[in-house]
Amino acid sequence: ALLAGFKYFAAVWDDSDHNRESVAKGKLQMPVLQIGGERAVGAYGLPSAQALARNVRGEVIKDAGHWLVEEQPDAFGNTLLGFFKDSI
Repeated sequence: ALLAGFKYFAAVWDDSDHNRESVAKGKLQMPVLQIGGERAVGAYGLPSAQALARNVRGEVIKDAGHWLVEEQPDAFGNTLLGFFKDSI
């Protein structure tokens, strides 16, 4: 179990290479939602998402940290529903 966990984090370098290759082909065309908890990532992830996709919407869930679904389930669900509704 530990080995699998270590390999997951070691793969970040491969992921980075794959992301650069993908972006070189062009940004994602579909709508992308970046969500961060107010007490964790917040809006800091938005520039990364914007580097990968053309149509990005960023949302910050108030009174939440890393575990958005557990900490603010209604706000998280409403954010997803609003994004899907607006993206149709």
